[in-house]
Amino acid sequence: MRKLYLRTLHANENKRNRASRYLARMRRRLMKCLNDKNEEEERRLWNTSHKLSINPTSNCHTVLMDSPEFLSLLTQYDNNSFINHRADVVNQSDFAAILYSSGTSGSKKGVQLTHRNLIVVINATTGAEQYYNEQLVSLATRALAGVFGFTVMMRAVSHKETLVLLQTFELETILEAVDKYKANYMPVSPSEIVALLKSDSTNKDKFLNVEILRGYGLTETAAMAAATKGPMEVIRLDSVGRLSEIMDAKIVDPITREALFPGQEGKLWLRGQNVMKGYVGDDNATAETLDPEGWLKTADLCYFDSQGFLVIVGTLKELIKYKAFQVPPAELEHLLLSNPEITDAAVIPYVYIYSLIIF
Repeated sequence: MRKLYLRTLHANENKRNRASRYLARMRRRLMKCLNDKNEEEERRLWNTSHKLSINPTSNCHTVLMDSPEFLSLLTQYDNNSFINHRADVVNQSDFAAILYSSGTSGSKKGVQLTHRNLIVVINATTGAEQYYNEQLVSLATRALAGVFGFTVMMRAVSHKETLVLLQTFELETILEAVDKYKANYMPVSPSEIVALLKSDSTNKDKFLNVEILRGYGLTETAAMAAATKGPMEVIRLDSVGRLSEIMDAKIVDPITREALFPGQEGKLWLRGQNVMKGYVGDDNATAETLDPEGWLKTADLCYFDSQGFLVIVGTLKELIKYKAFQVPPAELEHLLLSNPEITDAAVIPYVYIYSLIIF
């Protein structure tokens, strides 16, 4: 029976030639994809340059997705030649990608991920390696503009895995692709797992042999921070697994900022080679999120148990304060979803206005 795994980086001459042919194929596929789209969709997809502020004094060469320079990269490769970039100098500390995130608070910000960030994450263990008894066929169900989908794509390419890209992320399309391409690894969000379980389109008989590998991460950590690894960790349904080997972590008191002991709830702080360089053009937000020692201050309330498992309680900015209680919305959502008549649930803030009448 086929098993499906769900989970919520100088080349020699021959390798360069293969890379050249691969880029040529990708160019043809991408251009075909663009030609198939209508004009309105194409403008929406490519017209993004105004959202990114480029520092004119930066030594890093930036290519915008909707610029003529980027489009020229799709046409200057062919099957017989490639451009020699040996003279170009790229340092690991240079940023390689900018992905947008709301951060720990406030509006969306451009997260600068460096080459080092991506190298570290791609080479770290994900927890699924020991299950690889066959060629991995990953189904890209996440948008590539998000850190989850982006790192899954990078990992698949670097590890010679098969990656199936979808034009839409509708549930029916995903289920058809699992069947058609024999996908055995699929990154999903918790809400998508709920949708898979409750949808009438899901053939439950085809999902009898499924392992759900849970994890935790942020755009600011290039996705990975903690993950379940191995059969004994997968059964811990209350945890997102143990801390990744590439990270340091501590739980701190939200008020005193003192480090807490295992079992005590507090804000999660993370540090490692996969932590972002900073936010683009927002030094204040960077200083608020990264301390001088390199700690990334998340807004997530968590604790480590005595066995080192990370348990996510909620997000500080989302806590519902009722009388003397602090209620995480996730707890209410979990309670609501226990009702079989409810397909999905989301708890959001609602301002209750009341009047005090004095006689």
